Amino acid sequence: MGIMGGPLGVLLGGAYGMLLGSLVDLGVAEEEESVLATMARAIQPGTTALLVEATEPTVEVVDSEMERLGGDVVRRPVVEVEAELAAAEEATRVAEREARCKLREERRAELKEKVQQKIDELKAKLESLA
Repeated sequence: MGIMGGPLGVLLGGAYGMLLGSLVDLGVAEEEESVLATMARAIQPGTTALLVEATEPTVEVVDSEMERLGGDVVRRPVVEVEAELAAAEEATRVAEREARCKLREERRAELKEKVQQKIDELKAKLESLA
């Protein structure tokens, strides 16, 4: 549309398009919040959560019952939940592996230091005998 208005139209059309695009991107980013982040924010300490895989002919039935009980309903596609849980599990495995490697390296360094101290003590004893 901006092309029909000449150079000024292109400039205004481009600026309007960028503004509209950034607003849409902001909305998408908010909608794409992680499942785990949503759950962590929604589930407060001392409360109970129920994770359900369900097929609903209409959302009103569950929503009205949860409202009556004072609860909230958060709906996410199963594939999103499964993918995020799998990614979180993999990240946990990687972090545990890295922690074990670091701990092993620290233990080796401590052992090496102790061995070196023993060697230094033995050298000192030998020098004092000589």
